[in-house]
Amino acid sequence: MRIGICAGIDAITKAQAAGFDYIEPSVVSIAGMTEEQFASACSLAASSSIRCEAFNVLFPGDIKVVGPQVDAARIQDHLTKSFERIAKLGAQMVVFGSGGARKCPDGWEKARAVEQFIETARIAGDAAKKHGLTIVVEPLNTGETNIINSVSEGKDVVSRTAHPNVKLLADWYHIRKDNEPAVHISEAGALLQHIHVINSNGRNVPASRAEDDYASFFRELSLIHYRGRMSIEGKVNDIAVEGPVALALLRGLAKEHGL
Repeated sequence: MRIGICAGIDAITKAQAAGFDYIEPSVVSIAGMTEEQFASACSLAASSSIRCEAFNVLFPGDIKVVGPQVDAARIQDHLTKSFERIAKLGAQMVVFGSGGARKCPDGWEKARAVEQFIETARIAGDAAKKHGLTIVVEPLNTGETNIINSVSEGKDVVSRTAHPNVKLLADWYHIRKDNEPAVHISEAGALLQHIHVINSNGRNVPASRAEDDYASFFRELSLIHYRGRMSIEGKVNDIAVEGPVALALLRGLAKEHGL
């Protein structure tokens, strides 16, 4: 199992030195770069032995994918330009979380919002296919958005999307935040293609077995013989210090569970 960390591209050298297999920047950070900034980012990535294999935050909050303000042309334009850039940086996985973009506005039917989300996921899947990318839908806790709040709901949405380039992500923080049964992870089966992990008690970088029930998380992953990537996503104060400790913990757990 490959383990990476969610960090900006400027942190790629430190992430490499800490022992990570890849980094996971945000799509919006790359999309917002000038051509000069992007050229510098490409040079920095090329100088590292690791790559930006995954990206998160597919849409900024002002590009709405649900509700009455959905602009299909703007969504398509964002996807086209963003995917061209991140593909050059080594992208393989793109996380569709974007809680602000997908928040169902007051007075809008949630069932319709979910249908709109599915429509956007299919559009994103088509755009991703051109670059050999996989979109993974990220369920978010109810404090961050109001649709697709559990791995179980995410599984249903991905199944209904029925696109070969659209799969599912499970994030340990969101699962724990809303007290979702861990068994939903293994129930997702082969749809589960990406993982986010963090100490759910404070959203800090994993440091010890005692701080969280990581064993339950890895046990569910082992039941489906998970072989995808796992990204640390949370508050990072010093990758050089925290990174090796987290990697030792997660790789130890992965080995114990046959991952």
